[in-house]
Amino acid sequence: MDLSQALATFLDESRELLAQMEEILLRAETAALPTDELHALFRCAHTIKGSAGLFGLDAVVHFTHAVESVLDRMRNGELELSDALINLLLESQDHIAGLVAAVAAERPLPEFEGAPLRARLEAFCASPATLPATREEGAAAAEVAAAIDVGASVALGAEHWHLSLRFAPEVLKNGMDPLAFIHYLRTLGDLVHVETIADALPELATGDPECCYLGFEIALRSAATRAEIESVFEFVQDSARIVLVPPAARVEEYLALIEALDEDPRRLGEILVACGSVTARELEAALAAQHAQAEAPRVGELLVERRIITTGDLTRYIRMQIEEAIYHLGLCYLDRNWNRKAIECFQEALELNPNKMEYQQAVKIYEGISGHMPVEGPAAQAMTEAESLTSDGQNLPPFLK
Repeated sequence: MDLSQALATFLDESRELLAQMEEILLRAETAALPTDELHALFRCAHTIKGSAGLFGLDAVVHFTHAVESVLDRMRNGELELSDALINLLLESQDHIAGLVAAVAAERPLPEFEGAPLRARLEAFCASPATLPATREEGAAAAEVAAAIDVGASVALGAEHWHLSLRFAPEVLKNGMDPLAFIHYLRTLGDLVHVETIADALPELATGDPECCYLGFEIALRSAATRAEIESVFEFVQDSARIVLVPPAARVEEYLALIEALDEDPRRLGEILVACGSVTARELEAALAAQHAQAEAPRVGELLVERRIITTGDLTRYIRMQIEEAIYHLGLCYLDRNWNRKAIECFQEALELNPNKMEYQQAVKIYEGISGHMPVEGPAAQAMTEAESLTSDGQNLPPFLK
């Protein structure tokens, strides 16, 4: 089949899916939709988006992704299908139909015409906190975010194995059929979901028909052990990247999978959700918390940036922390009978803040009796050794010399 035939098939399929979407949405105007029809709506948008990506129709992909995100929240019970939302989805369905018609007529795709519609769609997904999530799902998302914030981990809810498969281009030339391995997984359990990853597929003119450009994300419900699942791919291990994530995996295992693959994290996240390995809220919470950790500025910088304090205030606060640290270091020296070092710390703190009564009293008291406070025992030996190692203390900070 040449490219024109494949494109014609895509156009026919898209028209059928768009007609199905319209029929379902029109029924929703008079009666509540059953769960299977909510899932059918999502599949329509998901299929159009995925197929459009194979032909590089970015305008179709980007807009349909916004529709798909709203439909995903609907099928997960996070959004109610109100009259306003039905009308918005019908308008969106019309816009996608217009994009498909432009492709068929070989006209430039009117990407920016859909910007207002897309903004309205994205408003429904802007803040998970504003959406009516179930109590269980909201709690799970909060637990995920809290776990990442404190560096801990929690188990996610998936009861199946998640397999991430990326076959090397030469796997077909080596006589191995990737689909044969996937079909064999059925002997170990049920294939809950299989998502084909075609992101590496080149242009038709530059592709090699004997090379494999596809990857797969698979949800497998099975009681098999890791070793049993890995044995399925025994003969292709050198020609594939195979990652197994077990049932009820920790959140960091999914984040590690996303980070390990040199692909769009949001795209991979959508696939994990489609496979049922994580919920949309769990993934959103995990990615948001991880991003916040990676990008969070220091507290002082943030306060200055938001004009809560000035740079001068920040400098004074840092100076105060330093002087207090030096003073408390002096107290620690006193506890160990490192009397001379203690006095020098108190003097250093007083130089930084001459007006602080606590520092003045410490210097006055301990300077006055310093002649009667010899350094004794192990502390004296440690000080001697430390100073000899640093050329008589020349390399020590001022308050330690």
